[in-house]
Amino acid sequence: MACFAVAIGLGTTAVASEAADNPLQITLHVGYRDTVKLGEWMPVAIDVTNHGADVDGTLEIQASNSFGGKGGPPGGSAVYQIPLSLASGAAKHLRTFLSEDYPGTVDARIIANGRVLASQQTSVTNTVSGLLVGVVSDQPSALDAIATVHPGGVAPSVIHLVAADVPDSGLVLRAFDVLAIDDYSTDTLTDGQRSALVDYVMQGGSLLLGTGGSWHKTLAGLPSAIVPMQATGSVVLASARALGDATGVELATGALSPRGTAWLAEAGHPLLIEQPTGAGLVSMATFDWAQGSVSTSSAATALLRQVVIRSTYGSTNSSALNSLSLGKGGAIANSVASRGGSLSQSLGNMPALDLPAWWVIGALVLVYVLLVGPVNYFALRRLKRR
Repeated sequence: MACFAVAIGLGTTAVASEAADNPLQITLHVGYRDTVKLGEWMPVAIDVTNHGADVDGTLEIQASNSFGGKGGPPGGSAVYQIPLSLASGAAKHLRTFLSEDYPGTVDARIIANGRVLASQQTSVTNTVSGLLVGVVSDQPSALDAIATVHPGGVAPSVIHLVAADVPDSGLVLRAFDVLAIDDYSTDTLTDGQRSALVDYVMQGGSLLLGTGGSWHKTLAGLPSAIVPMQATGSVVLASARALGDATGVELATGALSPRGTAWLAEAGHPLLIEQPTGAGLVSMATFDWAQGSVSTSSAATALLRQVVIRSTYGSTNSSALNSLSLGKGGAIANSVASRGGSLSQSLGNMPALDLPAWWVIGALVLVYVLLVGPVNYFALRRLKRR
């Protein structure tokens, strides 16, 4: 079966192992910070501890809540397999990704020589089907105000991520409608994670950058392709009316990229910049959203609302809305399988067409014979004369 796995860390919903007397202990973690977005690739972290003999087998992960069609079978439950070799007394941490289309369960089991050595099951209950925003920041409450924005009546779910949570695949990152980086040392990201950020934006993702006094810290590790302004310094404004008269606001300064456009400025300095990149959009604030006077400003919160709307609903580049469809039970999901299920249901509800009455069919056949027969006779006779 298809498998998408790497052996790196992740902190999420933990479930205790099956039986204390089993020498093989499994702990299962599902989603980003206890949250699973339906219809998208979500991380599953598995910790295996071996207190018995050496094990050489296979770790299987199965989601009972997927329609299939994402690399697994077209229907039913997909099974993802990871080779597992574990010496006696050793422990191993593994990470894979799977997709859930509706709340259900995820099972993990270790199989060797056709026999199940250990198994563990966890329920997926904390799910979202609306906007999902990932925030990478050294400030634990940075951009929490996004959860109060409610663009289009949809309450976004804000998930705070650490470096280990950031996948090295742009495909997996697409679970996030908006990915925000504010006051974070991006030079700690791996090359794979940086490439994933570029792929994420190029494929239609929306990236939000916050800079301010920490501009070098936030921008240092990011590829230039997703940076709307090449910052070279900063300036401090005594007050900023656009930010509700926030005081002592430090702004990053520099030259805009050729595709960057400043749509809000203060005293001749850009405040908010946008840059279309591929099919996605990069929005950059030259200030730090988490700075004291900015973070408490109602005007800044209103601006944040505009940024989120422009990054999702208002941007012609963003695929956040274009990819949404109505899934099972009214949940929003964008999986091919769920869209196919909705289409099948719609086709099944179309009224059937009744056959014409027998005498109508008979009359049509008679007219056909009477017209076609003589026409063919005279046409062939005329051709023969020629």
